Amino acid sequence: MTSQQTPETSAVSASTRPARGRSNRVLWIAGPLVLALVGGWFYLNSGRYASTDNAYVKADQVTISAQVAGRVVEVAVRENQAVHTGDLLFRIDPEPLQIAVEQMEAQIAAAADYLNASRDTFRSASADLRSTEATLRTQESQLKRMREMRARGLIAQKALDDAINAANVAKAQTMLGGAVDTPLESMAAYRIAKAQLAKVRLDLAHAEVRAPIDGVIGKMHLQAGDYLNVGQAAMPLVSNVVWVEGNFKETDLGH
Repeated sequence: MTSQQTPETSAVSASTRPARGRSNRVLWIAGPLVLALVGGWFYLNSGRYASTDNAYVKADQVTISAQVAGRVVEVAVRENQAVHTGDLLFRIDPEPLQIAVEQMEAQIAAAADYLNASRDTFRSASADLRSTEATLRTQESQLKRMREMRARGLIAQKALDDAINAANVAKAQTMLGGAVDTPLESMAAYRIAKAQLAKVRLDLAHAEVRAPIDGVIGKMHLQAGDYLNVGQAAMPLVSNVVWVEGNFKETDLGH
């Protein structure tokens, strides 16, 4: 049994074949594109990033404290105020520290005067030193003769004692000095006084407390009239450098 196609049927079949070919081509092109888009979406949103609600903003905090003891005479900042490195925060009464500096300066001047006077005294005395050395040789020679004479009973003990004393005095005078030309700055007493002066000057500089970093003043209660001891906390200073610290689940960080 054979089938027969009418002209109308042949015409319909010929017209549908190009439409099917175009549909297949669209599927071959669009299908992979859709799969790529879906895969890309899952790649971007399901594997590369992790999120958490357990995160905090943090910053370094410096505790500002007093380096010298004293009464606060000025507070130059307030809570939540932004400050820069070197800005004045508060000031401790500088008057007692200034008095200490002036006292040490006076002591150094007095020590210098005393040492210089001693040096001058020694120089004036050293002019007689050469003659004293000659006197010593004479006294020692005389003492030797006096010992011999006393041993023979020719002189009294008192005469020998006087000769011994005269020889000892001459010997002591020749042993003076040795540091007359030492520079003032090299003398121990002067160096000690200079070190003490440097210390009180540093204390005076610490009466003004300044910001060590850029930041914001935290909660504080400091006010003029308060007395601070060395090392006592005065106020917190929060740094401008901040970061976020987040806590993630280990399962979110597997890949």
